[in-house]
Amino acid sequence: MESIISYEEIRLWRSSTEKITLEEFAHKLGKKLCNEKKSTDLYDVVKTQEAAPVEILPEISFKKELTDREKVVFSYLSQNKNRVVYVKELAKVLSLPNDYVYKYIKNIREKLENDILENAEKGGYILH
Repeated sequence: MESIISYEEIRLWRSSTEKITLEEFAHKLGKKLCNEKKSTDLYDVVKTQEAAPVEILPEISFKKELTDREKVVFSYLSQNKNRVVYVKELAKVLSLPNDYVYKYIKNIREKLENDILENAEKGGYILH
């Protein structure tokens, strides 16, 4: 089984005086390159997962079009309509940091025509 070349080995290749490519250097060590990086960005997560199409209720209108990321967050809120949804819950389901979720909720609120997204008494948000 081949192992993946480490960061330290890449640094060693960069400081080397040999004029070979990184692929050749990795092959010389009996290792391989890993070009894929795991992303936690919501757009990448949604793009890589084969998720169901995002549906937004037709009776809800927006001042501006939602971005793809905001649509995913709003879709989750609309699936849990009239129920308290906590940021931790949203972040866990969408595999995002809490800061991203707060940002998307703030943007959604600004784009909504009516004030139907409210703060719950003990934290969280309710979509009416």
